[in-house]
Amino acid sequence: MEYPKINTIWQRDEKTHRIIEGKYSCPEFAAIDMWVVTEKIDGTNIRIIYRPNGTAFQDYCTLTQLPPSVEFRGKTDNAEINPALLAYLQQTFTLDKLKMAFPEPDTKEVVLFGEGFGGRIQHGGRYRNDPAVALFDAWIDGWWLQFRNVLNIAHKLEVPHVPLFGVSTRESALRIVTWGGEVSRIAEDKNLPIEGIVATSEPMMMFRNGGAPIRWKLKAKDLAQKVA
Repeated sequence: MEYPKINTIWQRDEKTHRIIEGKYSCPEFAAIDMWVVTEKIDGTNIRIIYRPNGTAFQDYCTLTQLPPSVEFRGKTDNAEINPALLAYLQQTFTLDKLKMAFPEPDTKEVVLFGEGFGGRIQHGGRYRNDPAVALFDAWIDGWWLQFRNVLNIAHKLEVPHVPLFGVSTRESALRIVTWGGEVSRIAEDKNLPIEGIVATSEPMMMFRNGGAPIRWKLKAKDLAQKVA
């Protein structure tokens, strides 16, 4: 499964594509007040897909059980992964580590979502010299996990996660970006401004059209180009 699209909190002008501050892109964003707010990292979307019990398939009326597996994909199934980042994934998210992190015997499929960042990825040299993946979401057998569970998974796997600003009102979350001056909490360069924020409803709720969690994003560069 590919990661659901996250809408910018504000609508965009149809001609200029600049945001129209104050006009919500989804009605849910105006109706919900409390949000779990995390830092948005300038990187590339990565999926770690773990099937602890393998997958069964039918071949000429024969049911075959495959062994446990892990695979790595980008934002789409056809997206190419930077070779250095792929090497990091292969060394970090091994079958042995994933088995220890997810010992439940009945688990069928785990999808971890992370942001690949660091050297040679977007403008990642200011984040760190070498590539890495910061987890930001997880899906297990049809269930989206809350962010505290994602933090627990990152701890078990000993990998980075996107920084948490906390749980706040919508207005407080927006001020993180609109006031300016906030720097990245994951970058080695302590003067690197944040790219933006991602906010997920608290408690977690789902959109009606497909079951994706209700969440929005706001980038600092969008504010600089907003429609007056």
